Amino acid sequence: MDYYYSISYVLYLYCLLACSGSFYKEVKDNLEQAYQAGNKLKYVIRSVDYSYLVKDKDGFRTDVEYPTYLYNDRLFDDLNYLLNKSIFLDYTWNVLKYTKEGNKTTSFDEYSNWNDDFQFGAEFVLNTYTLGEPAETSRVLTEEENTMILENLRQNVAAIAKEHPETEFLSLFSSV
Repeated sequence: MDYYYSISYVLYLYCLLACSGSFYKEVKDNLEQAYQAGNKLKYVIRSVDYSYLVKDKDGFRTDVEYPTYLYNDRLFDDLNYLLNKSIFLDYTWNVLKYTKEGNKTTSFDEYSNWNDDFQFGAEFVLNTYTLGEPAETSRVLTEEENTMILENLRQNVAAIAKEHPETEFLSLFSSV
């Protein structure tokens, strides 16, 4: 299956959750919105980022304003987004101008493709790999941290999977 076809197929059957920097509650809210919109998801592929497990189960990022108005059923407050000057001037206008000039939008095969910049394969990796020093100390989680992890997983990961047995949820654990 080529990359373009797989992305198109993903848009129909899969929900790839790539919410950079999002806390677990934000990702769960996005998933709930996908289901409420009538999508019949067959698979959900979700990264389990260990660094965000020890956060409040109802927490959101604080470095950006979370657009809760996009995730409710009130159409009129979406005007905050639709009439957002920076969205129009910084993003939409440039795309329209680029297209009007006869340029072709980058395909998914070309977007963020850095394959030509790097070498791949076991032979290359084994020639450059060095084993790091083992950690000198490890830390035991506090009771509060254990509770946060369990609450986050129960509320924001396991609960939605239980609510949707028709969907196969696949979790991957990030290495960074």
